[in-house]
Amino acid sequence: DIRRKTIMVPQLKKCILWIVRISKNNKLTESKPCSDCLSFIKRIGIKKIVYTNYNGEIIINKTDNIISTHLSHAQKSIKNK
Repeated sequence: DIRRKTIMVPQLKKCILWIVRISKNNKLTESKPCSDCLSFIKRIGIKKIVYTNYNGEIIINKTDNIISTHLSHAQKSIKNK
């Protein structure tokens, strides 16, 4: 599994990752990363991310301050099998 073999990329420490999701109504909606994605983001060394919440507000946070228990649609499908 490539996610487990990934190591920190020093150049990414200074990057800010933007994650945006747009609804069918062209509104910003929840884009906080799922628990697996957040773990991967931390593992490769990204220190800050920007995402949107359900209200369409833009959230800027350090990855160490984010807790995600969210499962993606794919994760839920695998878990239910």
